[in-house]
Amino acid sequence: MGNAVVTPGLSSTESDEEDPTPGAAQGYHAQSWPTFLGARAHEDDTFECDCGAPTPDEVLCAECQGLNLNSDANSPPDKWIDLRAAPTAMDPDCTFCQLLESCTIDQNVAWKPQPLKTLKILATKNPSIPATPCLRYKEPSPSNVKSNLYAPVILPVHAGPGLSGRHIDVNEVDYNLIGDWLRWCGEHHHTCNTPRPTSIPGFKTIDVDTMTIVPFHDLRSEYVTLSYVWGSFVDGTLGPGGLPNILPQAVYDAIYVTKKLGLRYLWVDRYCIAQDNPVVKRDQIMRMGEIYSESHLTIIAAAGQDSEYGLPGVSRPRISQTTARIGRLCLIAHTSKDEEIHNSVWNSRGWTFQEGLLAKRRLVFTDSQCYMQCQEVHYHEGIRSPRAFRPSRSSYNNLFRPAFTYPKKKHDRVLASKWINDFLNRNLSFDQDAVDCVAALFRSSSNFQLLCGLPVEQDRPTALDALARSLLWYHSTDLVRRPCFPSWTWAGWKRARTDTRIVSRPLNDGWVSISPETNFDAFPRGSERSVDDCFIHGAQAYFSDGTVLDWDTASMEILERSRLSIYPTCLEITGWVFEAEKVLIPLSSEEDAKKSEWEFSTPPALLSAKAQKDPEHLRQAVSKEKFVGMILMSRLPGLETRTKTAILSVLARQIGFLLLKRTQEGFERAERHVEAVPGATDENMTLDRSTGDLKIPGIEIKRDTVRFI
Repeated sequence: MGNAVVTPGLSSTESDEEDPTPGAAQGYHAQSWPTFLGARAHEDDTFECDCGAPTPDEVLCAECQGLNLNSDANSPPDKWIDLRAAPTAMDPDCTFCQLLESCTIDQNVAWKPQPLKTLKILATKNPSIPATPCLRYKEPSPSNVKSNLYAPVILPVHAGPGLSGRHIDVNEVDYNLIGDWLRWCGEHHHTCNTPRPTSIPGFKTIDVDTMTIVPFHDLRSEYVTLSYVWGSFVDGTLGPGGLPNILPQAVYDAIYVTKKLGLRYLWVDRYCIAQDNPVVKRDQIMRMGEIYSESHLTIIAAAGQDSEYGLPGVSRPRISQTTARIGRLCLIAHTSKDEEIHNSVWNSRGWTFQEGLLAKRRLVFTDSQCYMQCQEVHYHEGIRSPRAFRPSRSSYNNLFRPAFTYPKKKHDRVLASKWINDFLNRNLSFDQDAVDCVAALFRSSSNFQLLCGLPVEQDRPTALDALARSLLWYHSTDLVRRPCFPSWTWAGWKRARTDTRIVSRPLNDGWVSISPETNFDAFPRGSERSVDDCFIHGAQAYFSDGTVLDWDTASMEILERSRLSIYPTCLEITGWVFEAEKVLIPLSSEEDAKKSEWEFSTPPALLSAKAQKDPEHLRQAVSKEKFVGMILMSRLPGLETRTKTAILSVLARQIGFLLLKRTQEGFERAERHVEAVPGATDENMTLDRSTGDLKIPGIEIKRDTVRFI
């Protein structure tokens, strides 16, 4: 047998079950699999496949022939159990060994030659569906403990109830299946079907029947949006219907898919936004959130490098499934599409970021299969499941993860940080688009408004308090300046290396981050917010037209200007400042001999423990740099109320401050710090509310106004 792994040709067009089987089975029948893999399956076995593919003369090694896939029939629910621990390497002639070999994560790591191979099986007893066994080939990975999260899952193809694999046609997506997904979502998912009666001036779509651009007045009607990477494609000559006579393949394919799904109108930004009308163009860019969130479906081209690649399964073939047929038992290796989508060029571009998140139904075309995710469930073309199946609410959660992981129930602050964190991993053709690429996301939240891209919470005690908290975001040293925006907003920075991206996952509530190693908000919201103190006395926003607005009295006007992309050129902030110096100290250990780290040498309250104990420590400095520190906020951490006076007297207060670098035009943001001040408590770290005078042990401060650029 030349190749042990075979791929059936045609896709099954069977529909998902209308309803989950009532009274889900408590386990599966002992003969659901062949008793031994080497034994011939019986005609009535549940997991036999009738795909019509030719039955190969399979070759099974001795270990696989004796593998009993029913050995976990009485196992506890939702538990992985070992079925095989092979003492030798995979047999290159064995059908099943080759299927397992195709499921390896990393082909090049040093531990690959190790002989231990483990196959595990999961027989879930989830109450919503009949139990279905899933196989996973698990390999030990000392170099990456999380690698098994992305291992393919092996599913049987069968027509019985419950979860199963599905054969995929490499040449054509299953439009009947996609239509079933859309109809079920339209009939049963309330959160996906709450359109707002709205219209957008000048909004137009492509009529795919007439191939003309036509006005589209009511967003409650059904239209499709396209999210794609344009690339370097040059349009053809403009035709009489408003479309060029030559379009990129992705647009042709999206038009074809729209027709096949029985829909008529398609919105493509390049052709449907009036490029020659700056006012209309600006208005539609600002309302991108409405355009995508109100569309009936968003087609996402997540394959290839640009728009000329087209949609796999429409104009080009897909990658064949990895399938093994043993008698009439078909086993398919399924990999969750989230990794394929996250690693795509589409997912690396700035504009596609909010397009994917704002869409209420996403139909994603990858090189391997089609994937749809709405607001409630997600579907894989290669998996057959009951319609009411919710992977996120079942034991299959880690096996079939959603590609878009921004749950609505997360606190807005956590989502805001994650949005910016992920966006900073994106590539932009034009730096000035940075704020527009995320603005629609923030407009979907009532808890934030943007100040030149910087989220400002709307429910803080005072406007100055909200500004101080927003300015206390943190970035890693992996960012460089984006000079078209001020330094005090994250939009004024970008990743130094845009060729590498980090696939980030949802963060827990609490301290949240803007970039891979950073914190967005210095003071997590919670019971301790009552002991936060804002140390900003005043702030003014300066605009290029000469307008100067006071933040305390006109913050809403400043934020409204920002919404219209009229950003302050600088902020003048009045508060408490101090002189600071940091020095570069070489590390003394042999293995860190070539490394060094920056430490404060002044003021005394910020010295490291080693510097406080050893006067010679700071004399090792090989470089130094001076800053101006501006204190924005203070907090007493870990307390529920101010009434715990016994604890208040012994806990040191923290201060949140920025280090600023002096330039000819003003001060530029350098670093953010949240530091505990030794000995600083409510008793000796005093703020006179009547005079505004502040005293902090170990820090010589003065009141001043800083021009923040």
